[in-house]
Amino acid sequence: MVTIGIIGTEFGAKVHLPGFRKVKNAKVLAIAGNDFSKTAAISREAKLPLVFKSWKELVACPEISAVSIATPPYLHAEMAAFAMKMGKHVLCEKPLAVSVSEAKKMAAFAKRYNVVNMIDFEFRNIPHWIHAKHLLQNGEIGKVGYVNIAWITGGKARSGIPLSWKNFTDKGGGTLLEFGSHIVDYVEWFFGPITEMLADLKTVKKQTSKARLAEDTINVLMRLKNGAIVNASASNVMRGGRGHAIEIYGSEGTLKLVNPNLKDSVYGFELFKEGLNAEDSRKITVPGDLSKHQNYKDGRLPIFIETAKKFVGAIQNKKKAGPSFADGLRVQRVIGAMKTSFRQGRWVKL
Repeated sequence: MVTIGIIGTEFGAKVHLPGFRKVKNAKVLAIAGNDFSKTAAISREAKLPLVFKSWKELVACPEISAVSIATPPYLHAEMAAFAMKMGKHVLCEKPLAVSVSEAKKMAAFAKRYNVVNMIDFEFRNIPHWIHAKHLLQNGEIGKVGYVNIAWITGGKARSGIPLSWKNFTDKGGGTLLEFGSHIVDYVEWFFGPITEMLADLKTVKKQTSKARLAEDTINVLMRLKNGAIVNASASNVMRGGRGHAIEIYGSEGTLKLVNPNLKDSVYGFELFKEGLNAEDSRKITVPGDLSKHQNYKDGRLPIFIETAKKFVGAIQNKKKAGPSFADGLRVQRVIGAMKTSFRQGRWVKL
């Protein structure tokens, strides 16, 4: 049995806790946060056997063999390093860290202490995405030459939303880390390495704070090793946004992954193929389509469960699993290059 300790009482309580409880051979023993009264209340409601006043107490507990980190990114490096030094296996939410230097240390610690390490790039587990990748690998649309990504939502568009860590770059906030880390990961997962990029980062929404805020809107051009161009835009402050759409243009046709659902980042995806002839255009039925059996109110839960299964399975089988901290470091390097591109106003090579 793999015994789990969860750090984080927001996403950790909403997704990690119920997610691990759906995984065979996994048992959640405790959850920890920065507010003990809240932590204690969650623990009582979930009937967890152990309660800790701090995350360090949780990690140090000899009964816990693996730690799942679901905190703001600026806390990831310290927590993961402490856990790995204690010999604990670690699953960490994305982005891995707030900087390349922090991510490098985390990846180095994972290698040194030889523990199972994973980062939760959970979009890789969406059935429509898995099927789309299968079609690409089988040459369904020929050679990919151009990809257009638009991930536009209005989740933070209305006025009066209190500022949080998500508004500050040094805390791991901003659209580049929140949305961009997913985009970088899945672009390379689908199409291979990014070699060069040109980025524009903007704070579009006016805020009353005098502090410097993280960007809320990004536009990035990426050149891939295979020669294709990716044009990606993301924002969470646009009223009436279109949701999340990935258009993949190949020499023999086009694939489109589309989710217009502005209330859920997972439920609502559909896959379409447009061939060179009109009769070749169709909606593709996908095995395991989540929209057919929405057993969970939050679409992030079923795809997190798949990540949790891989994590627990790797621990039990004493094997490596991915996406790993090395993958998280790769994403962080690309994001760092995007920041350099924006500051210097030029294309930057990796």
